[in-house]
Amino acid sequence: MLTGHWALREFGVWAVEEKESRKLIGRIGCLEPEGWPAFEIGYVLARDAWGKGFAREGAALALSYARNTLRRPKIVSLIRPGNVASIRVAESLGAELDEEIEFFGGPTAVYRYPGW
Repeated sequence: MLTGHWALREFGVWAVEEKESRKLIGRIGCLEPEGWPAFEIGYVLARDAWGKGFAREGAALALSYARNTLRRPKIVSLIRPGNVASIRVAESLGAELDEEIEFFGGPTAVYRYPGW
């Protein structure tokens, strides 16, 4: 799905490596597959990479790319309500809770970034 997204949309998520070890620790980037609620900044990291600032740094870069290169004014992050760390990342970048939707079989909080 992620490779196809790049082929169809010409943007997507990037692999994230820890600089020192070159270890793959996750993926961060922009998503908008068919049927998605909105253009999204998404981030998923390995548990041992949590709490080290990687998510915030990568999400900030993805947000800048979405605004400045892709020229997207309407950007969200879709987050499960119990995922406090991801909510903190989104809020640290200016996102605010807009609504809760049912998505992929569970409640999902829609955090909207400024610029709407």
